[in-house]
Amino acid sequence: MSAAPARRTLADLALVVAAKVLSVAALFLCSVLAARELGAAAYGHFAAALSLLLLVDAMAGSPLDLAVIRFGTLHATEPARVATLQTFLLRAKLAFAAVVFVLAWPNATRLTALLLPGADNALFLLLVACIGALLLLRGYAVQLQVAQRFRLYAALDVALALLRIGGVLAVWWLVSTAGAFTYFAIYAMAAFVVLAVAALRMPQGLLRRPMPGRADLRALGAYVAGTAGIVVLGTVTGRADVPLVSAVLGAEAAGYYGVGTQLAAVGTMLATYVGIVTQPRVLGLVRAGQLGRAVVLNALGAGLLVLLLVLAGPTLLPVLVPGLFGDGFAASLPVVEILLWGTCIDFLIMPFLLPYALQLETRNCLRGEFVITMIYLLGMLWALGHGIVAVAWLVTGIRLIKLCFYSLLYLRTHGAHASVGQQ
Repeated sequence: MSAAPARRTLADLALVVAAKVLSVAALFLCSVLAARELGAAAYGHFAAALSLLLLVDAMAGSPLDLAVIRFGTLHATEPARVATLQTFLLRAKLAFAAVVFVLAWPNATRLTALLLPGADNALFLLLVACIGALLLLRGYAVQLQVAQRFRLYAALDVALALLRIGGVLAVWWLVSTAGAFTYFAIYAMAAFVVLAVAALRMPQGLLRRPMPGRADLRALGAYVAGTAGIVVLGTVTGRADVPLVSAVLGAEAAGYYGVGTQLAAVGTMLATYVGIVTQPRVLGLVRAGQLGRAVVLNALGAGLLVLLLVLAGPTLLPVLVPGLFGDGFAASLPVVEILLWGTCIDFLIMPFLLPYALQLETRNCLRGEFVITMIYLLGMLWALGHGIVAVAWLVTGIRLIKLCFYSLLYLRTHGAHASVGQQ
């Protein structure tokens, strides 16, 4: 990579990460104030609803978004062709969201009792509506990612963050009896507003633009079929813990566990956001024979996080957890300590190893994720019977297994992909 593209990559990375840091800070602030205001049980409803939102968004939307990234990378010289496929996938997301809401509305009471036991139906219905908004918003964002228009991409995150910060502070100061619904509504309303602005500023011609060609639809179907299983399985092992704790152990346990996941998720989200910049560049790094160097540099960065956790964690965390969330959440400390190790592992996997496997070793990636998910589900049967600390150990152990799998997959296969994308 020459000096100018390298500088641009670093500038894009800094811009996206800065916007994402603000986005994570907004979500974290919302969670901290909600925990302090609501107490463990009501906060458990908020945390479970948020986790369900991210779970469904990732399972339903990520395979399509990954397909857009791959298609846009391989056909970067044909912008009209890429735009046609992007519009088609926005239509698919809109149809999915409409069907889900129509099915959920008459069954809200039963689904709320199953997924958010003890919560109001209104929280569940808002969750369903927000799923649709987030799916569409991610569709607009991934178009900017493919086009490498990272200033506008970052602007979406900044707008979301500022709306959430403003909303949660207004509730904190002005509303005396806010519940889980109120705090979740802040998260949802920000998505609705930014989606409306994105739709107005990025018109897609949803009704006018033609369908993609048959060859593109076949390529899309093949890739989505291959990656959907990977994404669904990976999402189960990465995001299903809070909803499972809520459904099986109750809202109070979900509240204590949710505090742990919020602190750990700050790092995991940043690792994911670094991947936003690296995903469109993985194929180019493979072609240039430079992916190995990028993996090593990434590992050195993750090693610094491990060192920081070892040196500062034992002193800082016992003060940080009750100081942020309140003394009532001191029981969350063991969960935080365990899950933060999983965050360090995520920094080793997400920026390069996972995009490499998704784009170039799809079949092997699917096999590995299937086996790992079976281990996770069997382990969860045991962990839920032993409390939230056992669940935290299981979640972190699964991340370690994934690191071993993706590292070995890269080491065994990277030499076979030097000419990728040149056909």
